[in-house]
Amino acid sequence: MIRIQCAIEYIEDGRCVLMLKSFYDLQSSVQVWIVMLRERKGFMIILFLCYLVCTVSGLTLVKIGANNNAFALNSSFFNLSLSYTTVLGLFLYIISFLMWIVIVQKYNLSYIAPMATGLSQVLIIIASIFVLGEKIGTFQWFGIALVLGGVVLMNVKTI
Repeated sequence: MIRIQCAIEYIEDGRCVLMLKSFYDLQSSVQVWIVMLRERKGFMIILFLCYLVCTVSGLTLVKIGANNNAFALNSSFFNLSLSYTTVLGLFLYIISFLMWIVIVQKYNLSYIAPMATGLSQVLIIIASIFVLGEKIGTFQWFGIALVLGGVVLMNVKTI
C-alpha cells in the first residue's frame, strides 16, 4: 500500500505550496502517529473540546440559518439556496466530523461515543436556551441530570 502525505514545503507569494510525498511503509507511519497521539493526552482533550464546540456551534448555526434557506425541485431543475449562516454551520459540522475521526482512532468507541453524544446533547440544549431562546420543561432538566450522571459514571474508575 502507498500512503500519500501532503506537506507544506515552502511559502511562495503568501501561498503555501504543497508537495506530495509517498511512503511505502504504511505500518511504521501509522505506528508513529499512534505514539504521538498517546504522548499528547492534553492535545486529545483539547481536540475533544473543540469537537464539542464545532458540533454544537454548527448545529445551532444551521438552525439559525434554516429560516433563510430555499429548496425547489422541478422535473428538470434542482435549486438549493443556503444562507451564509447555514453554510458556516455546515462547515463547522464537517470540521467536527473530521475531528471525530481522529478521536475515534484514539479511544474505544464504546467509551467515547456515549460520552460525546451525551455531552453534545446537553450542550445543544444549553445553546438552544441561551442562543435560540427555547424553553425547556422539568422533564428535560431531569433528562439533562441523568445524562450528566451517566457521563460521570463512565469516567469512574472500577475498584
